[in-house]
Amino acid sequence: MNKSENIFTHDHFNTWQTCAMRYHFKYAKKLNYPDFTDDYELGRNLHALVDYQLRGFEVDNLLQHASDEAQDCWNHLKDYPLLGKKIIKTEWSFNSRIGIPKQKGFSDLGEPELIEDSVISENRITNAWLPAINGVQNWLIGRIDAIFYDSERNKYIIADWKTGKYVPKNIESNFQHKIYLYAFYKSQKDLGLEFEPEDLEFQYVKIMPEQNSDLGNPCEAGAPLANSFPELIENSVIHENSITNSCPTLYKNGISVNTIDFSKEKMLEYEKKFLWIIKNIQEKQDITPPESCHLESCVYNNLCFKQQKFF
Repeated sequence: MNKSENIFTHDHFNTWQTCAMRYHFKYAKKLNYPDFTDDYELGRNLHALVDYQLRGFEVDNLLQHASDEAQDCWNHLKDYPLLGKKIIKTEWSFNSRIGIPKQKGFSDLGEPELIEDSVISENRITNAWLPAINGVQNWLIGRIDAIFYDSERNKYIIADWKTGKYVPKNIESNFQHKIYLYAFYKSQKDLGLEFEPEDLEFQYVKIMPEQNSDLGNPCEAGAPLANSFPELIENSVIHENSITNSCPTLYKNGISVNTIDFSKEKMLEYEKKFLWIIKNIQEKQDITPPESCHLESCVYNNLCFKQQKFF
């Protein structure tokens, strides 16, 4: 096995979950299409501005040379209360090992369903590792935009800044927050921290300056975020149709936030999902193109239906 074949990002898992054929082209055949869109440039520039400020530098000079769109996004984000919390890490790269712990429920990789009455012990996290799949340990890599600590709530908050169209449509099934929560929790000792999974949460923070009007009616699902930042409630609106029970969305002045909590049970569930997908990827012998494509758009469409079978 090639060394890179046991290293995975959230895009590996999201792509496989979306379409195995797409995964084949992108990761097996290495046919990566570059992104030269304005959304990409805007996202990169905004991330740089936030990172620069969180490191303690003034951004005024940078803003003088930024595009109007980047300045507009910054003006909407700069007063978001999370930026005033204690910063733990900004643009933090991680490399986290995953494996099968010596614990009931992991002898069979079966479907990734949550194991009832499971107990997660400390040694399971630190030293109770078995080879993951076929004797090969697998790793998760990625980069987290920012990690904050809210002392009033005793919460570590992972933030991911979103601009343009790059926001998961189905947040619950997206692997970005799953991998980031899992990896940060697993890395706490390396960072000199100590906390429980329940002390963690993830926020997708979308900056959308064009969206300043009311988008719906308040609903109870927004309560967790409202309790976190009560100063946002005035003139804020929660869009009921855009959320799930665990992902409240709060809109104000062009900011949309989806919050995901974490727990021991979720950590166990995520770990099983990671291993289940890796097992399927590594054991897939051949991939055939579908009779029809279920995706609205795909850069590999022309390649997909010109071939009959891929190895």
